[in-house]
Amino acid sequence: MSKTSFMYMVNHVFLPPKLPEGDDSDPTNSSTLQSTVLRITEKFEDFVPSAKHGLVRSAVAMIRRMVQAQDQNGNVNYIRLEGVLQELSHSGPGAAVPIHTLSQNAGVLVYKSKDSISIESFELSPLNSAVMKSPGRLRRYFPGPAMAMNLETFCDEKLRTCFAALLHKLCHQRTPDTCPLVKKAGQSHEEPRDTLDPVYVTEFMSAFLGPVAKQVQDAPGVWKNTRSEVMWNNSLMPWRRSPLWLLIRVTLQLLFVHEAPSALDGISFYKSLMLFFTASLLEEALNHCLPSEIIEIMRSKVVRRKHKLTALHGQNDKVTSFADRVMTEAAQELILRQSNFIKHNTPVNILPRLRSLDFASDSVHRLEELNDFIGLISQRKLSSYETNSNQFTEMASFDQDTLPHIPTSTPGEYTEFFLAEVETWVSYHLDSWLHHNITESEACAKLLEFMTAYKKIALPIYRTDPEGLSIMVLALTELWIACDKIAKSQIPLMCDYDPRIPSCLFQSLLLPSRDNMRRLAKVEQYLRQRSQVADQSLPDIFTSFGGSRTFAVRYYGQSAVHQRLLGKIEAEAARSRTAKIAELSNVQAQHERLRRLYEAASCECLLQNKRKGAMSYQ
Repeated sequence: MSKTSFMYMVNHVFLPPKLPEGDDSDPTNSSTLQSTVLRITEKFEDFVPSAKHGLVRSAVAMIRRMVQAQDQNGNVNYIRLEGVLQELSHSGPGAAVPIHTLSQNAGVLVYKSKDSISIESFELSPLNSAVMKSPGRLRRYFPGPAMAMNLETFCDEKLRTCFAALLHKLCHQRTPDTCPLVKKAGQSHEEPRDTLDPVYVTEFMSAFLGPVAKQVQDAPGVWKNTRSEVMWNNSLMPWRRSPLWLLIRVTLQLLFVHEAPSALDGISFYKSLMLFFTASLLEEALNHCLPSEIIEIMRSKVVRRKHKLTALHGQNDKVTSFADRVMTEAAQELILRQSNFIKHNTPVNILPRLRSLDFASDSVHRLEELNDFIGLISQRKLSSYETNSNQFTEMASFDQDTLPHIPTSTPGEYTEFFLAEVETWVSYHLDSWLHHNITESEACAKLLEFMTAYKKIALPIYRTDPEGLSIMVLALTELWIACDKIAKSQIPLMCDYDPRIPSCLFQSLLLPSRDNMRRLAKVEQYLRQRSQVADQSLPDIFTSFGGSRTFAVRYYGQSAVHQRLLGKIEAEAARSRTAKIAELSNVQAQHERLRRLYEAASCECLLQNKRKGAMSYQ
C-alpha cells in the first residue's frame, strides 16, 4: 500500500485537524479502503468469541459482495451486480449487499431475511450548509425509506435484471433537478460544489418498486453522530469526508442490528469492530513513517473509541487488549522519536571557551580607515561640471482642436507636468473641441478612450494627494458631460432619462483655486438642469432592464437596425435549435442501438495451446 493511499484512509477515517483543501477522491484510494476494511474484518474473527463468528462472516461476505458488484473504477457494473443479486437470492438469511450509487449521493442496502428481501436507501454526504451550520457532530438517522418484497418475487430473474439495470443507470448517469441552485448575476445556476439530492434513489426507486414491494414503517434503524468537513481552497471541487466510508459504516451497523440478539448488542459489536479497525490502522501507521503529530492524533482517536466502548458496554476482551498494546507501541515510538530529536538537536556546550574572553579589549574596536575618511571630508573642494540641456524631454503641447493623445506610459519625472497639461486642455479647450465634433459618430468612443487612459496614469500619481485627486474627478466629470451632450444630440431619447448623479457627490472635493470652483459650479448646474428636464417617472437608464419604458426597449422600438439584428439572431437560434434537436435524436438512437448490442452480445474466449498449436473456443 502506498503512503498516499494510506494517508487517504487516515484523513477520511480519523478526520485529523489538518485536511486536504480540495477533492482527493480517486478509484485507487476507494479500492484500497474497501480492501483494507475487508482484510481487517476477516482478521477481526480471531479476536471475538466463537458465538459471534457468524456476525463477522456475514460482514465479510457483505463487503466482498459490494466489491464484486463494482468495476475497476468503483462504479456498479450491470452484469456483476446481477450475478451478486442472484447469489443473494440463493443465500441464507442474513446475507446482504451494499450498493454505492455514486452519481446520486445515495447508498442502498439489500438485505435478506427468512422469507423476504428488504431494500433500504439513504443519503450519504449531507449538504454543505448542514455541515457548516452544525456546531458539532451532525446527528442523522439511517436508513431512509425501506421496502420489502417476498422472496419468491425477488427470485424472478426478470425483476432482478430490471432492478440491476436501474441501479446501474442511477450509478452512472446524472439526473436533472438534483443539484442545489445558487443565484449569480440574477440568474439561477447549478452549484456543482454542493452535494446532490438523492431523491431518485430514496423516492423514485421506492415508487418503482411499489407494485412488487411494500413500504416498511418500523424498519430497524440507527442514529449516528457523524462528523464531516467541507474544505475548499484553490481547487475546483471541495474536500469532504468519503461517502464510501460512511456507506461501509452504516451498512455494517445496520447488519449487526438486524442479526444480533438485540439492537444494543449489535451497536456494541459494531463499536468493537470500529475500535479494532482504527487500532489496526494505527499499528500499520508505525510502518509508514508518518509524522509524529498524525500518529498522536490517531492514538487519541483510538483512546476515545476504547473509552466510549468500555464506558457504555463495559467490555474488556481481546479487542481492548489489542488496542491497548497498539497504543502502547505508538506511545513508545513517539517517545523514541522525541529522545532522538533531543539527542541530535542539543546545542554544543561552549562554556569552557568563555574563560579566554577579555571584555576590555574585545568590546573596543578602532576603525582607522573610517577615521581617515571622515578627516578628509573637510578638505574636499567643489568640482564644477557641465550639463547638457538636450537631456531634458520637451514638455507636451496640445492643439486646442485635437483631442490630446495620452501614451501608455510617460517618463516618471515628467508625469505630473504631463497631467497638468492634459487638465489645462480640458479646462480651456474641451468646449471648443466639443463644438467641432458633436456630430461625429465616433466622438463618444474617443472620449471614453481618452478618459480611460487619463485615469490610468493619474490615479497612481494622485492616490495620496487629495487636491490632485479632486482635480482628476473634476476633469473626468467634465469629460463625461461632454460625452453626455454628444449622446443627447445624436440620440434625443436620452434627454428623457435622468443620469442619477447627485450634486452632493462633489461636496468632499478639495479644489485649490477659484477657477476650479467655477468649473465645479458649472458641472453642478448642468447636472441639476439635466435632472429637471428628464422625466422622473421613467426607470433608471443604467439599472432597469426589460420593461416597456426602459431606455433599451424604447430605443429598440425606434431602431430598424436593431430590429433586423434581432430577427437575424432569432433565425440563427432557431436553426441551431433544430440542428441540436436532430443531433440529440441521432445520439439517442445511436445509444439505444449500442445498448441493444451490448445486452445481446455474448463473450467468446479463445484458448491456444502453445506446444500443439491447437485452438479451442468457449
